[in-house]
Amino acid sequence: MQMRAAGLDGAALIEAVRHVLVDAIHLGIGVTGFAALVAALSVRRIAHIRFSRAATAAPAPAPARDPTQVE
Repeated sequence: MQMRAAGLDGAALIEAVRHVLVDAIHLGIGVTGFAALVAALSVRRIAHIRFSRAATAAPAPAPARDPTQVE
């Protein structure tokens, strides 16, 4: 009632807002797809990491004892 009293057509405004929201969603999907494509192409330039099956790393050191801990 307030919109009609102000001389505004509520149905037309709701339809316009609906179109704006749909366009915003489509734009967001397009931007996200473009960002994913750019990320996929830039990841291809990173050197591959190769893991050997031989255990060449030194064993982990024993945990240090806490002198304040009571046994």
